[in-house]
Amino acid sequence: MTNDVTVSTDDLKKGTWVQLSNGWFAILMDNQKGKIRLAEVQGEHVEIGPIRTRDIAKAKVNGEWVEVRNVG
Repeated sequence: MTNDVTVSTDDLKKGTWVQLSNGWFAILMDNQKGKIRLAEVQGEHVEIGPIRTRDIAKAKVNGEWVEVRNVG
């Protein structure tokens, strides 16, 4: 089954789980739009800081992981 659903980086809301292009997971901590978002990154260590939206590969929307398209 093919999932053709995508979501824009500007549509991602605070509290959304995302997967970064390096494989790490993060929780978005703001509702901003643009190229930089604040996130709690679950990497080698748990850190809170800015991430580039171009590094977001997938987002968990309504319980399913969907591809993210970068705006801008």
